Amino acid sequence: MMYPMTLPAYKDQCRLILKDYKITELQIYARYIGVQAGTEARKNELIEAIVAIRSGERLPAEQSNRGAPPKKNKLNADLVKEMDDLQEKYRKNVHGESTPFDFQKEYRNMLNQTTEFVFNDPQNEKADKTEEEFEGQYETISGVPCLLPLSGNWKQEQKIVIPNKIIVKYALVEGDVLICSARKQEEIYAVTSVSFINGIDVGIIERVNFETAEISYPIIPITFDGKWDRADITTKALHWLVTVRRGQRGLVIGEPKSGKSSLLYNMAMSAMNNNTDVWLFILLLDQSPETVVQFRKDFPHVNFMYTTYEDDCDTQIFAAEFLLKRAKRFAESGKDVLFIVDSFNALARAYNESERSLGGKTLAGGLESKTLYYLKNFLGSARRLEKKGTLTMIGSLASGTGNPMDEILLTEMKTVANLEFTLSYELAKKRIFPNFDLANTRSVDARFPDAKDDSLFLPDFLRREYLPHYTMEDLALLLSESKSYEEAYRKAWKAVKGVEKE
Repeated sequence: MMYPMTLPAYKDQCRLILKDYKITELQIYARYIGVQAGTEARKNELIEAIVAIRSGERLPAEQSNRGAPPKKNKLNADLVKEMDDLQEKYRKNVHGESTPFDFQKEYRNMLNQTTEFVFNDPQNEKADKTEEEFEGQYETISGVPCLLPLSGNWKQEQKIVIPNKIIVKYALVEGDVLICSARKQEEIYAVTSVSFINGIDVGIIERVNFETAEISYPIIPITFDGKWDRADITTKALHWLVTVRRGQRGLVIGEPKSGKSSLLYNMAMSAMNNNTDVWLFILLLDQSPETVVQFRKDFPHVNFMYTTYEDDCDTQIFAAEFLLKRAKRFAESGKDVLFIVDSFNALARAYNESERSLGGKTLAGGLESKTLYYLKNFLGSARRLEKKGTLTMIGSLASGTGNPMDEILLTEMKTVANLEFTLSYELAKKRIFPNFDLANTRSVDARFPDAKDDSLFLPDFLRREYLPHYTMEDLALLLSESKSYEEAYRKAWKAVKGVEKE
């Protein structure tokens, strides 16, 4: 299998080509492509400068009138051809022949070196200067616009201002991920041009408004079983019993320590490895440092935000809303997004403690009525946009805690969700997996009424025929020992027929 060339691999190939040529040949080539002061650099420094320009990390220097222009007949034709061929190979891999998931890795690797943008401050006169008026060297940067004031406890040079004309030209909003060029004057960076928005070239991007776009029923499934070396039996059973469709609003419901976080982890890992066109977003709120470290190691190339026990409610709300806005922008651009939330209880507590929830009625357990609005609005963002992308959201929600606040949350969130995974704490205590409570696991409004799909045939058979005669523990054993959907159905059918004969 031939893997697409990534940016680091492309840069390494450039260095291998360049090191075989003499420094005089490199100096002529460097001047030809726009390396500034190339004759004064050593060979290794010159190679790095050439690689930076060819990879797009640095823009070519403007042509100077000083000195004679580079003569074409002095250029080494072999060097020019090798570098151009490699550039074309890289361009095709990134923009044409690579799979969507491979491009995600490349794109997010670039964002690892990101800074934050700030929308233009009307009081900042420098931000509205034209590109010609803005002096300084170009730099290629990437980041995410967010509405933050140009004051506070952060250093001004750490932010990049987006002028109003750029915002209007590309209709930028919070959550857009940009790869662009900027110039610096004094301590202010300002964006001068935009190359990519949400991983799509600005010349071909077409977007809709997430809030006003037409919505249709989810019908396209997400694959959870298949290519994954560490495939979990729970994920396999999930693929057989409950079809998750792109655009659904899902809840993983269970008592504490029933395996909600483990199920979400396995779902995220399996979805990432079996769906090359799904963009994974993970939000961890009020989690332990150990859980955060595990997710950061195992999901290095996904959109990932987290808060731990030490973070206050405002930080948790900002992280949740910021990541949701980014997911909406991706869906608007035609991408399929799987948004994992762990947990909605932590998000509810954060909203309940913030000033936003003040002024409403206080319900049982100290829950503010406005908190319910924020939670239902958050989960309700999941949808399938007609002729565009989808936003699928699956989050955990605790039950059986004895806290009236959690019980109210569970009741209200069920009215929004059209997909529920209920886990059995009794099976989890015995370390029996999968521990689905199949009788209370459901999927509604997941498809058109006339859609021809037999994916619910096995779970319906198990509910109606198998479970009246056998326990959930027997069902878990049957699913764990089955290697395929057909084998699981065949074993269940034989078990039911055996009981009927007796």
